[in-house]
Amino acid sequence: MFEDNLFSVYQVFLFEGGERVGYLEDRFGFFSNQPVLIDERRNIKNSYALLFSGENKRRLEELYFDAMKEMEGADYDRCDHILRALEFIQQISATAMWRYGQSVSQVMEDFVRDFDRLDVPAERHRLYEVAQMARRSQI
Repeated sequence: MFEDNLFSVYQVFLFEGGERVGYLEDRFGFFSNQPVLIDERRNIKNSYALLFSGENKRRLEELYFDAMKEMEGADYDRCDHILRALEFIQQISATAMWRYGQSVSQVMEDFVRDFDRLDVPAERHRLYEVAQMARRSQI
């Protein structure tokens, strides 16, 4: 269910001009060349509602934490695919909050508000540094 809802949102994201997110495609086996059905575009609000409710909300948060953990200790140059995935997560979470009025977890809301410009290289690097600080605090 989670993967289906995430895939629907991802497909519409691509249809609207978003860049492919290899991290998600590899992790979930998404194929971005599948056509977006008109029903998927019409039902996007419902897809967001499902993605940001119940167990799916928790799974999206897990995806965020997994991506952050994968950056720990890695060179910045090797994290672009992860940073792109985090930018996607931030973008869909912001869309859920502000366009569709969905409630997101506090962790995701903080992420949305703290990193609202992940298209800016300096912000991407700041997010990378946050992941590195998490690693340092565990040592």
